[in-house]
Amino acid sequence: MNIQELYDLLRNPAFIKAGNEMFYNYYVYRYPASEEYAIRETLHAYAENLKEPEPEMEVLKLNVFDVFCEYLRSQKFGSKFPNMLEYLRDKDHKDPNAVADILTNAAEDYEFMELIQTKIKEHWANENGYRKCYVFLYGFGQMFPYMRTNTFLTKYEPYNSPDDYKFIIFFPGDI
Repeated sequence: MNIQELYDLLRNPAFIKAGNEMFYNYYVYRYPASEEYAIRETLHAYAENLKEPEPEMEVLKLNVFDVFCEYLRSQKFGSKFPNMLEYLRDKDHKDPNAVADILTNAAEDYEFMELIQTKIKEHWANENGYRKCYVFLYGFGQMFPYMRTNTFLTKYEPYNSPDDYKFIIFFPGDI
């Protein structure tokens, strides 16, 4: 499927309906990693185009890497560093393997999943006249090797609301 075919699918009333015959509420769109920035521009344009009179949808766009950095900044870490992210930046020069392990563990932490869920709930609570059907998730290439897409889907499962929305996951590379 090319990116235009994905857009057509997103506008298809049968696909739009949350809780349809899909067993899972996510769709993974794969593309060559070399097209990362073009795809990001396109997904932002698609999110805007979906606001048009038909189908009048508002899409939540989440870059999981940006949310992960936000999560690390929110984690307090002693008196020497204002937060976990600053601590890891400092420690990376001394022990990059330990930092990689810490980042992997943090990316799989349920508190990180709860932050993503909070962002989705806040978006859904904003009544502005648009239907809310999709969450565009991207930034998985930036999260590699600390989190893989399948790990995200497994860890997020307890928070998932398949009857409320669909994840459209933009994934650079092969599954």
